[in-house]
Amino acid sequence: MEKLIKRFIVTSIIIAVCAYYKIFIYVSDIKYAIIASVYITLLFFLINIATKFLAKLGCFTLGISYLVSLFLSIFALPISIYLSQDYVDYFIVKDYTSAIILSVMIAIAQSMIVYEKK
Repeated sequence: MEKLIKRFIVTSIIIAVCAYYKIFIYVSDIKYAIIASVYITLLFFLINIATKFLAKLGCFTLGISYLVSLFLSIFALPISIYLSQDYVDYFIVKDYTSAIILSVMIAIAQSMIVYEKK
């Protein structure tokens, strides 16, 4: 639960900064940036759960689900960013390439903050 909250905070900050400078996304208000980060975090969490479930089914389906789970795990964050624009008003991602670049920025920031060594 602590990692989920840290992911939400990091995602909110990155989205707010990108929206302020109008890089990759357009958000009309900070309220919509926070709502978008909630949707992105929840969609990313749900896609990761589905990916782990598909990986466990891999032994029964001759590895096809391993390929699907690998694809979903690689593109989970860009997919969740791109899908969240359908659910949040006034949150617009320019294109899928922008979602990939934004997800790389979020992943780097999360790896520095969320997964710090103790």
